[in-house]
Amino acid sequence: MTSEEEQALFGQLEDGFQKILDEGVDNLQSWSTGQLLKELADITNKITDARQVLYPRTQEARDMHSRRNAIQVELRRRDVL
Repeated sequence: MTSEEEQALFGQLEDGFQKILDEGVDNLQSWSTGQLLKELADITNKITDARQVLYPRTQEARDMHSRRNAIQVELRRRDVL
């Protein structure tokens, strides 16, 4: 890999990280258990309806899976799941 290719790759990574910083991150710990359970059910229904439960084919579906997993982690931390 050339130096120029490496710089281009790092530039893409920086752009990705900047997008995350610009969008912000939800603090799921501040959500009530009821809110988390409702969001979990809503996301599960969306990915099921889109038929992307087992293999998400779009970035939107991958994002929903990530959010769903984060919610499940928080619910497990609270001993709800």
